[in-house]
Amino acid sequence: MRIFKNAAVILLALCLLSGLSGCCGNKTGTEWKEELLGSWNNFMQDFSRYALTSDGDLQGKKLPGRDGYTGTYEAAYESWSGTEYLFGGTALERSAGDKLSVSYTLQIASGTAAIRWIERGQEHVLADADAESASEITLNAGDNYFLLKGEDFTGSLHMDIK
Repeated sequence: MRIFKNAAVILLALCLLSGLSGCCGNKTGTEWKEELLGSWNNFMQDFSRYALTSDGDLQGKKLPGRDGYTGTYEAAYESWSGTEYLFGGTALERSAGDKLSVSYTLQIASGTAAIRWIERGQEHVLADADAESASEITLNAGDNYFLLKGEDFTGSLHMDIK
């Protein structure tokens, strides 16, 4: 979170410098605003990929989709404890739209596990017991991450987000 705050300070400083320079060209205030918001959105989307668990640290195999929000994940767990940030990102507006089709199968042999969706800092539990489900989720601006939390978890997860 500290990195995002530092990035916001840098972006604000750049905005102030460009405004003070007097070099506005032929752009209107609205055009400058749209360009700035677009640049900020692109920066956030690019930077937010670092919040996801790296492929090498995942317990299973991840096949990426068109962006960080989509793909397929398959894993078997044996007495595993931790959190894996599988899919998601941070954006003002996702370039591929705000609708996602989410399907998953969670099987818990022992321990505990939960599939969660973090939306703007709020955690929503999608499943915390054996489950097989498919649904459509509408993303809001800001953080949207899909993760698995486990405590001494033995079982499996298959997740597909399109």
